[in-house]
Amino acid sequence: MKLNRRYKHNLKHNLSFYLATVVLTAVSIFLFLSILTTGTGLDGYVTDFAQRHNMEDAQFSTLMPIEKADRKDLEKKYDLTLEQTGYVDVEEKDYTVRVLKRNQKIDTYEIFEGKDVVDDDEIVLSKGFAQTNDLAIGDKLKLDGKQYTITGFLLRPDYINCLENLTDAYRNNEGFAVAAVSDDTYDKLEDETVYYTVVYHDSAKEKQFRKKVNQDYTMLQYTDASVNPRIEAVQNNPKTYMMMSYMMMCLMMVIVSILVAAILSRKVKSECKIIGTLKALGYRTGELTRHYATMALIASIAGTVIGLIMAALGAQSMAEYYAVDYEPMPIHYTVPLYGAAICIVLPTLFYVVSAILTTKRLLRRNAVDLLNASTSKKSGSKAFASNRTMKFKWKFRLRTLLSNKARALVVLIGLVVGGYIMAMGLTFFDSCDNFVNNSVNSIGSFSYRYYLTSYETKEQGKGCETYINESLQPKDIENSQFSLSGLQKDSKYISLTDLDGKKVTLKDGDYYLTEMAAKVYGLSAGDKFTFYSPITMDEYTVKITGIVEDCAQKTLYTTGKTVRELMELDDDVYNVILSDHKLKLKDSEVAVTNTKESVQDQIQSVIDDLQQIILVMILLGAVLCVAAVYLTVNMMVEENGNTISMLKIFGYRKGEINSMVLSANHILVPLSLVISIPLGILAGDLFYTMMIDNLSAYIEAVISVKSSVLCAALVVVSYLLSLTLLKRKVFRVNMVECLKDNRA
Repeated sequence: MKLNRRYKHNLKHNLSFYLATVVLTAVSIFLFLSILTTGTGLDGYVTDFAQRHNMEDAQFSTLMPIEKADRKDLEKKYDLTLEQTGYVDVEEKDYTVRVLKRNQKIDTYEIFEGKDVVDDDEIVLSKGFAQTNDLAIGDKLKLDGKQYTITGFLLRPDYINCLENLTDAYRNNEGFAVAAVSDDTYDKLEDETVYYTVVYHDSAKEKQFRKKVNQDYTMLQYTDASVNPRIEAVQNNPKTYMMMSYMMMCLMMVIVSILVAAILSRKVKSECKIIGTLKALGYRTGELTRHYATMALIASIAGTVIGLIMAALGAQSMAEYYAVDYEPMPIHYTVPLYGAAICIVLPTLFYVVSAILTTKRLLRRNAVDLLNASTSKKSGSKAFASNRTMKFKWKFRLRTLLSNKARALVVLIGLVVGGYIMAMGLTFFDSCDNFVNNSVNSIGSFSYRYYLTSYETKEQGKGCETYINESLQPKDIENSQFSLSGLQKDSKYISLTDLDGKKVTLKDGDYYLTEMAAKVYGLSAGDKFTFYSPITMDEYTVKITGIVEDCAQKTLYTTGKTVRELMELDDDVYNVILSDHKLKLKDSEVAVTNTKESVQDQIQSVIDDLQQIILVMILLGAVLCVAAVYLTVNMMVEENGNTISMLKIFGYRKGEINSMVLSANHILVPLSLVISIPLGILAGDLFYTMMIDNLSAYIEAVISVKSSVLCAALVVVSYLLSLTLLKRKVFRVNMVECLKDNRA
């Protein structure tokens, strides 16, 4: 007899097992490859794009202009490329368009769709804004009272993450765009903001150059590309995507492998009589092991092939979906070969090893034991509650549940994993919603905040409050920046509260760090904090007095007097104005304007984007629930075929049999929810902690009662759906099955 003749028979009689295993494997591979493809595609394109368009190493502004001849001297002396550039913000009723100067050396733009401007009434702009506002090439855009024809869409390396202000956490596609017009048109625009970009060719001379510029021209602001969120986020996030993909692959493979290994083990054990017969007929251990390993290989190969096909077909759409936070880019996403290789090797390795270990463990027994279907351990479940007054159906359910604890554990794992994924998705949504409604209020009670382009001393009017703010960088932490804010002692707009909920009264010499900054930098009260000024390069060390509630900003608070003394500034100077109403300030006086509503709108736009991702996570959790429960309960039905047959002979109706057989695992549902919901919150907290820098905020992981109930309902519905699919399986069990049992 040839063993390979059994494969067709096995596939036919265990079709549900193979289908569920294939689905779990394919979904795992598809998710892994879609995220990995996004990361590798973004990383490759952005790196190449930055090189082709000579992306800046830093940008800065000065009090006194650097003339063209002086710029050439600086380039030669310090081995760098230096360019004066600028932009003009044109505000319309519903949107703001930042018209960029057409650079020649650094941060040049690319037209990836349409064509560049030729005439003075033409414009190219960012595609994200155009898509959100239903604008296409050939449409008209109103700008400064004139109509411009859109001729194409541009992309610039310093605006791939298209933020209006460097302090913004998220881009506003609906109300902000970058654009370019002809040189003649640009020259006619008013209120240009001028700054300089630099590319260093010799990093050893960077510090000297920065000191020279500050000494001769008084540097007002310096932003390294590594802390510029328009650049840094898109440079680092692809690496985050790749890390997430590996974590997801490992997690999914472990979970799916545990499920499949447990079911394979039961499948192989259920054929112990056949194995005993084959062994008695002279088949060697190696032959039998290879046979059952091949059965596992069939499920692995089928799932892998389908997963790879899904990933190949959906790679572009999924990658564009994941990269929604950035400007649309002309990237052709393809599945990386090494990712496909991982997907081919890992599932095969896990499943085949599981089958081999199980088969070898069985083949250690002699042929007689296998033919009698005996096991090394005797279950005490048959004696359970035999002398207790309990209805038969309850005894049956408990015995079914306890007769195979490993099977019950697999059902529990499937429910926990599905519930955990759904709870994590709902946690993401509730946490962002909570952040918008509560945490943003910790920023302050002002309506407007104006960051000025230079220091001022003149007194502001009623309803205004001023303070001094400096952008600084930690000494030993790369690619990070925080604010040192010197407040008025009796500030009415910014009230500080410590982590115990007590109001903080600022005193000269005190330094209070926000909760977000403390988490990022690993600091607590009493620690020393060393940082430096990116403008003067001077270092400072202070002692942290305490931590204050604020998950939205990386800020070190103290009094204005303390900041001025520390930074050696003139008395009474300030560079930030807080107000309860909009002020009439010149564009040239204001670097950035913030409102609390704008922060809330930014985060709300992210929540809107998250909703689709959350739906995908919930769907994935439901699929895992249904597949895991279906697999394990299906196995239970097959193993209890004789019992079901006997119940039919005794006259039990279909509904009664379904109630007894399929309801044995009901108790596991509430237990899985008790485990999965806290796990979802824990995973959300871990995610938000890891993503503090990317999100520019620390978002506390929470889940509402409503979402907890929704998660529980989804798990229950998924569980009941799998049982509904199995009712036909119970109905098809023949009454003669019990007569086929010849075991001693």
